[in-house]
Amino acid sequence: MDCPRCGYIMDPFEKTCPRCARLGAKAPAAAVAVEEPKEALATRVKDTASQFKAVPLIKLPKMEEPELGWTLTISLWITIGLNGLITLTALVVGLVVFRAPLFLILLSTLSPSVCLIAAIALLRSQRWGFWLYTIFAVIPIFMSLMRNGIGWLFDNIIGWLVLLLFVLPALCIFFLVLGKWGEFE
Repeated sequence: MDCPRCGYIMDPFEKTCPRCARLGAKAPAAAVAVEEPKEALATRVKDTASQFKAVPLIKLPKMEEPELGWTLTISLWITIGLNGLITLTALVVGLVVFRAPLFLILLSTLSPSVCLIAAIALLRSQRWGFWLYTIFAVIPIFMSLMRNGIGWLFDNIIGWLVLLLFVLPALCIFFLVLGKWGEFE
């Protein structure tokens, strides 16, 4: 059975509502609040909701476009990551697996290391990074394509990886830097 004043669900054998007995004089006010018109209730809810301000859980920084543009910046970071990975892998494999002399290992990692340094210089808007990158990345790619033709890139999975990971970022960086040449020091 439900209490007619507050709506409390009573046990079947209770004659008086324990909530109303406990609240005493507050029960009529609660009953009045329940019987309040819907328009007044909506206004009160709206007023209560306007007191609270929505606060985001995480404050994200505003993303400003990089000085060099997104395409060039992402291409440079891809180049930095790949050449850094190649350099570290060659050093570890050369020293640990083959126990090669350090001079030979450093000589074999010269091109990726210089490309890594050149890409970092390009991110810092330095023109000398462009010249280094052209000498150690773009010219070898063009020489390889002229000597072997472009067909070897599509023959197997290694050719596709070379195309996607080295050729396209190198060409993208080369032409985007030429387009933004005035921004470099």
